[in-house]
Amino acid sequence: MKKHPLAFLFLLMTWSGFANIALPVMPPRPAGDLLPAERAYDLLRIEREDLFLNLLGETGAFSTARYAVRNIGGEALAADLLFLTPEMEEVTVTANGTPLAPVPVTLRPGELPWEPDEDTADLWPEEVRAYRFRVVFAGGAVTEILVRFRLPAGYDNRDSRNGLSPAAAGHPTNWTGNSGQTLWYRYYLASARSFKGGIGTLSVSVLAPRNAELTANIVLERGEEIEGGVVYRGGFQGIPASFVEAKVRYPVNVNLFGATIGAGLVTDYDGYLEFMAQVLLDVYFSNHQFSAGIELNPFGRGLKLPLLYTYIPGEPSAYVNFIGDLRFTAGVLFDLSPEALTGFRVAVGFRMTIMILEITYDFYPFDPDAGYLGRMTFLYKIAF
Repeated sequence: MKKHPLAFLFLLMTWSGFANIALPVMPPRPAGDLLPAERAYDLLRIEREDLFLNLLGETGAFSTARYAVRNIGGEALAADLLFLTPEMEEVTVTANGTPLAPVPVTLRPGELPWEPDEDTADLWPEEVRAYRFRVVFAGGAVTEILVRFRLPAGYDNRDSRNGLSPAAAGHPTNWTGNSGQTLWYRYYLASARSFKGGIGTLSVSVLAPRNAELTANIVLERGEEIEGGVVYRGGFQGIPASFVEAKVRYPVNVNLFGATIGAGLVTDYDGYLEFMAQVLLDVYFSNHQFSAGIELNPFGRGLKLPLLYTYIPGEPSAYVNFIGDLRFTAGVLFDLSPEALTGFRVAVGFRMTIMILEITYDFYPFDPDAGYLGRMTFLYKIAF
């Protein structure tokens, strides 16, 4: 039997697909509260903080932190402050309504102006990005500082309750709108302990998507619905936890229909070689997919109608769409050209995101000329 170089190329491409497997969990990058750029300002106290966290995940989803900071001394004090955020674009800071000019800085190990507590010490990376700005505090007065920023998200998809079935995960129409995903947010409060007395009163408002489930490590009560989401609120005396942690779990939105297009080469062991294009309509649920469509050689006379069943082993997973899966196919072929003939197909394929590499074996046990005819196809397919 002749060796086919196409088979080696198929196996090489299949193996390379494993290099892109994603992790099921990615913690959010640090973002957090106001803190002094130097070790402490004993005359500054945060009397009140109003924290608004926008978790809608949209382009214009900005969060805000509003501080009422009192200078308990009798003289004016110019202080350099930091606001921690890895999202360095579109951050704005005002003091009593006057825009300030924050400067981005990078803090390395040993340069943090406060010591992270035991709850957060192992969560900080080797470099922390922040904005630095100067505020002049009048003696004995309260200065209002407003920071507008983006709260970065991580994800935690280890829980498969909202997982996509293997068949649904093979079609990218099911990946939109964060379907089945759990986004993970953290906002650090512990750094505010660098101020005298920490925080007096803390008000937290969280805007979460209406169609998602919100869980948090602090007590938040569901409030009013507004356009695009639901507001959850909580009020606290002092700092209730080292950080506010929230997870937004999106439900699974699954389509039952999809499509696949592909192209490849058909060959036998006697030098026969032709090009083949394929278009399939797919209906799927759980681990099963049924497909019907058309295959043709646009440069010749080959035309057939496949009717196929595919089994995709595996369990539902919220992050299965990031990894590959094996699939096994069997079905019937109705050849219309160059002659009417009925055959059968068995195939094995590997999916990586929307790409499917497949080897098929078609056999016709009742060929009127040869009695038995077998052909192999190497297909590259894209799922929709």
